[in-house]
Amino acid sequence: FDWTSLAYVVVFGSASLAFLVNLSIFLVIGKTDPLAYNVLGHAKLCMILMSGPMLFGEPVTLKVALGTALALAGIFWYTYLRLPPRAKST
Repeated sequence: FDWTSLAYVVVFGSASLAFLVNLSIFLVIGKTDPLAYNVLGHAKLCMILMSGPMLFGEPVTLKVALGTALALAGIFWYTYLRLPPRAKST
């Protein structure tokens, strides 16, 4: 493998992104709890699964569609349960 200047840039860019991912994990867990981080991870996975058909024209299988819908329903339900009750306006 030849270490060209482009290879150095790609490796440094990849390492920088990995550092930012780890920093974001640290900040999310510090501000919330591990369960909220897990829910956030599932939301990210849903976005990845939905981006395939939108960006690359991949076929949507029934298994992927149902799994994504079920995960999103769980994310929305968790968010609904975690939100503080709204004050009634009079």
